[in-house]
Amino acid sequence: MRFIVVPLLAALLVSPALAGDKKDKGKESKDAGNFDDLFGAPPPKNNLEEMKKATEGVGNKTGSTGLAPKEDESDPNAGVQLLKVFAAEKINQDKKLGCQPGGRSKKKLIDWTFDEVPAKADVGFEVCLTLTSKAGREMNMSVAIVDARNQRVAKASDVIDFRSRPKIDHVLEFPAPVFKNAGQHFYVVDLDGKEVGRLPLFVVNLEGGAPPSPGAAPAPAAGAATPPPPAEGKITDKEPDAP
Repeated sequence: MRFIVVPLLAALLVSPALAGDKKDKGKESKDAGNFDDLFGAPPPKNNLEEMKKATEGVGNKTGSTGLAPKEDESDPNAGVQLLKVFAAEKINQDKKLGCQPGGRSKKKLIDWTFDEVPAKADVGFEVCLTLTSKAGREMNMSVAIVDARNQRVAKASDVIDFRSRPKIDHVLEFPAPVFKNAGQHFYVVDLDGKEVGRLPLFVVNLEGGAPPSPGAAPAPAAGAATPPPPAEGKITDKEPDAP
């Protein structure tokens, strides 16, 4: 009787443990079945590797958008067109409006007036030149301000770059020049050693509208009083004696 009780007790202890293992295995099997029912069974490992190889390299084009780059529309031999030019005491560059006259007056400098020439300007100025080209490259630029007789008043040089944009607003600063002659003055532009054009820049005027004749008395200084004209019928000191 003693030998029968011990095996029976051992069997009773082992049975609950086996039952728990079977219950846990059944639960895992049920959960796995629910996942497959909802999303489908995962593909075999070999299929995933084949799909990865098949799609390898997709989306690795040069452009950030994946589109083919546009054709280069630049032409290294394209000409340059001068659109406009103006001078001002200072020039402000606006992204939308382009060059705008600045300084104290905020006006374009269109003429100078002197008593006589040669004459030196009292202030320097800046010049904005707008030009366009499809050359798509850098160019060496030389500019000059000349009078109607093609005598040079000022000059400067710079490098312009059409690689990033076809239209440029180019600003240069000039010191106070000495004007040798009155009349229209021009902005002459040379690119890579060749003149591409000249545009009217400003006019130099003389007080009174005409050059003084040789031996003529100088014009009165600014602010000086001008004597009144002689009264009609009266004799002045400069007139000959009346008969």
